[in-house]
Amino acid sequence: DTEQTRAEDALRESEERFRLVAESAPVMLWMGDPEAKCLYLNRAQREFWGVDLEAIPQFDWNSTVHPDDREVLFEPFGEAMQSHTGFSVGARYRRADGHYRLVQTNAQPRFGSGGEFLGMIGVNVDITEARRAELALRRETRILEILNRTGAAMAAHLAPARLVLAVTAAGLPPR
Repeated sequence: DTEQTRAEDALRESEERFRLVAESAPVMLWMGDPEAKCLYLNRAQREFWGVDLEAIPQFDWNSTVHPDDREVLFEPFGEAMQSHTGFSVGARYRRADGHYRLVQTNAQPRFGSGGEFLGMIGVNVDITEARRAELALRRETRILEILNRTGAAMAAHLAPARLVLAVTAAGLPPR
């Protein structure tokens, strides 16, 4: 009995540690059943969607997917659910404040001790700001490439003295 009590205490302590880590994780964690219904959402994921702990069993995460991203998300998700394999996909989800955010989902299948498929477990990361920064950097890079080509084309057609004059004048404030 003492051995069993110690084992139960150790298990309870291990579960409590996991719960603490999952709830305080700085990313959104979720777990779904074989029918894609939510079984668990950590605090970050509940706050993102504005879902209370008690409301998780009734929550329909499908309704938060941007209409234009449904195919992008549901194709790899459906394939992974059928084949019981992991998947990774980016899609826009409606946050609790009504704004859509680009979220990268990475998920893996869960299996029971008998090998039966129990659903998926995954992590969602809001990559909206990173994507915006990436697009802005691409735009800036394109502009710099155009300016570089323009300068090279000008240099090819101007005499060296006129080129120095044109470059110098470009750096002066307008009169």
